[in-house]
Amino acid sequence: MQVLEWGVWLFLLLINVDKMSGCFLCGVESSLCTVCNSVQACEQHYSVHKPSGSSCRKFRVEIQEGKGRTLVATQQIKAGEVVLVDTPLVQGPGNKTPPTCLDCLSPWKEADGATCTLCKWPVCGETCQSGLWHSIECSTLSRLKTVPVFSSDVCPEFAGIFSLRISLLAKDPTKRDQLDFLMDHADDIIKDSNFELNWGPGLELISEVDDLPYSGVRGVGIFCTNAVSMPHRNGRWIFPTFSFLSHSCVSNSRFFLHQGEKVLVRAQVDIQPGEEITISYMEPGVGGVLRRRYIQELWYFCCTCQLCSDPTELGTYLSGVKCRECSDYLLPKDSLDNSCSWVCSGCKAEKDGNTMHALASALNTKSKSVEGRDETVNMIETLLSILHPNHFILLYLKEKWLKFDCSEKKDLETGLRYVSEIINIRKIIEPGLTLNLGENMKVLNQIMMKLAKLKLELGEIDKTEFMKITLSAARNITFAKRCFEDNL
Repeated sequence: MQVLEWGVWLFLLLINVDKMSGCFLCGVESSLCTVCNSVQACEQHYSVHKPSGSSCRKFRVEIQEGKGRTLVATQQIKAGEVVLVDTPLVQGPGNKTPPTCLDCLSPWKEADGATCTLCKWPVCGETCQSGLWHSIECSTLSRLKTVPVFSSDVCPEFAGIFSLRISLLAKDPTKRDQLDFLMDHADDIIKDSNFELNWGPGLELISEVDDLPYSGVRGVGIFCTNAVSMPHRNGRWIFPTFSFLSHSCVSNSRFFLHQGEKVLVRAQVDIQPGEEITISYMEPGVGGVLRRRYIQELWYFCCTCQLCSDPTELGTYLSGVKCRECSDYLLPKDSLDNSCSWVCSGCKAEKDGNTMHALASALNTKSKSVEGRDETVNMIETLLSILHPNHFILLYLKEKWLKFDCSEKKDLETGLRYVSEIINIRKIIEPGLTLNLGENMKVLNQIMMKLAKLKLELGEIDKTEFMKITLSAARNITFAKRCFEDNL
């Protein structure tokens, strides 16, 4: 997925003969772990393999053509089991952000905001001025000829801070070893039509600094390819081992970002020895007609997972559109070609692929603007004459409909049908202990119990049948709790 600098790539090849025959993470000659007898681990990375107070992690690093470094299971990993816990190698502001404190990333206002007494960039005060993160670049910024003008709007020079921080960290040999293994997609990123707009001022700032281990573009590439957004701050983290996890639209693991500066990865399904461990880089449930272009635009690779490789998207028809000539559905001829024509499975009529993408994009945007139960119902009824019943936009609208309160029997029965349809499709496109499944199981329970109580009052079911439904709901709650588990 990533073009690496030649020297780094050659180094990877040299140390990764025979599937990382040394340390499970870096490949250097190491001793076999005496606890699990599964992998070798060097002194530096043994704590990653066996964190204090935890069992040995069940993965090793392998290099795969077209992907780079990946994580592969060494033993069976059960659904719900912790795969990895990682802490950030570096953190910092994003490239499109109003001024924030360069250390803690709290919002900063010119009227009452402090600046570092050395470099004159925004900080909260003395504590943040000498903080762990700002101290990386403070002396370097203080030597620059000019200081940007900081206002409440986006400060374009902030786009250079993360990249600068990466290059300065790379002067430490230990940090350099970790950073060298991260992909950057630099060759693709610089071709982006908005590259100069997004990154120009930041790269200009970096160009004033001499003797950096990495080019500014390499730092930008590392940021774009590996940084993840913080849930509580306007900033990003880079987690060194977590960054090796590849994307799959039908992933076998999921991750949780914690305010305590860590990321936790859990298996969603059982993962077998030798199987690659994957996560989804984006929210599951979007049809391939939009999903594949979005992935390529944001992460600069073409996904070839099982969902993307199948025009029917594993039989779900998430992107299927009704043919105007017959009663069958239009699907892409080659689902891995974003610009290919679409063909009807019945009459073989063809449509332009860009036209189909524009249709899906317009309908998706329209669905986001729909408000109120009646408007949602009307759009669902309209789209059922255009799209496959399982189309991702219809699933989205049904999930939106379920958020409206309902108490009438007819509405409850409709809700039960909608949530059942949603669960059946999501179990295919995101199998296992997923957050979406947990949320939908909660909704299913609420509707089941409301409908059961109403039917009991109406005499349509007896107490025995009601108790059966109650017991089923209790089992659903137990399962949903496993889906929401995110602590160690």
